[in-house]
Amino acid sequence: MAEWDFDVNASAPCGSLTVEQRQIVEIARALAAGTRCLLLDEPTAALERGAVQRLFERIRQLRQSGVAILYISHHLEEVFEICTEAAVLRDGELVLSAPIAGVSKDDLVTAMVGQIRHPERTHPARRPSPASPSVETAAAASAPGAALTVSDIALDSPGTSLHGVSLTVRPGERVGITGLRGSGATTLARIVAGAMAPDAGTVRLGDRALRPGDRAAALRAGIGYIPEDRQADGFVPLLGVAENITMAIVDRLARFGLVSPRRREARAAPLARRLSLVSAGLGQPVGELSGGNQQKVTVARALARDPKLIVAITPTRGVDVASKELLLGELDRAAAAAGASLLLATDELDDLVICDRVIVLVRGEIFTEFTDPPFDRERLIAATEGMGAAA
Repeated sequence: MAEWDFDVNASAPCGSLTVEQRQIVEIARALAAGTRCLLLDEPTAALERGAVQRLFERIRQLRQSGVAILYISHHLEEVFEICTEAAVLRDGELVLSAPIAGVSKDDLVTAMVGQIRHPERTHPARRPSPASPSVETAAAASAPGAALTVSDIALDSPGTSLHGVSLTVRPGERVGITGLRGSGATTLARIVAGAMAPDAGTVRLGDRALRPGDRAAALRAGIGYIPEDRQADGFVPLLGVAENITMAIVDRLARFGLVSPRRREARAAPLARRLSLVSAGLGQPVGELSGGNQQKVTVARALARDPKLIVAITPTRGVDVASKELLLGELDRAAAAAGASLLLATDELDDLVICDRVIVLVRGEIFTEFTDPPFDRERLIAATEGMGAAA
């Protein structure tokens, strides 16, 4: 770990590690094997940019020493950065194989999924920017009709902290939160969703104060939640697709304390179709699905209750290009059509295209806010690293 500059305690139980740290352990185990052929399947899915660059440097060293590397990824910029050849599979068939120097990103995307229909995104009328780059003023935070009001959230825990973070999300507004790993963006989203309790501060949805760390109460209040780690928090693998999708609305489906399979599937089927979920049927255990389809089940569950606020943490991690567009489109439409608000916490900067505003956290504090989409990627990257002026 020290040799590769990965900040993970080698004596810590893996069960106590974060998603990123567990990914690092898997990568380190593979690199330490001394193999002549290394298979890497979406290795950067949970890594911050610094860790990605350290991994890429190690991959280059291994390649120069004669190690063959098969790199599986949906992040095309990574393929162009470290690979010499590209092979594209679609529906179980090899549809393209060529040297990287001879293909473009558009060539790969077309080979992967055909033509992608990008969802139309219409941003609501711009509101006046807050007077301070540290986001909403006290007057704005108490404005009537605010869908979400977060006030003075503080948390001091190993690996991440928050220091008096305040923000608002208005009805129908889509707000992104981003930053490097450990910036507090993911932690803040979990606090808003009721999945974690802060040391101090309050979260209100409309006029209702939410009980800290009470996910069930947040659900009843109207907060849908797409967690960061779908394997641990997103679904129950032994239950079927329909059971997982309708898990949060059993109270609405039950009659005399019972839920019929037909009634459950009738509610799950439209969401499965909207998300183009591929399965052997709505009764198939979710643990048997691909990672991308498991993520679609997780998103469908969050949308099933018609939430007032959707809290999504890296919702497109580990999914292909077409599924990424589809998931972002559904989240965008949920806000546009149903008037739901969206709080999107992600370090995938491409996901922020659907947002009306983007808040950047650095070391547990709000560093700046971007209010005029489309957002400049280079300025976003600089802001996450604590550089650049307020947007």
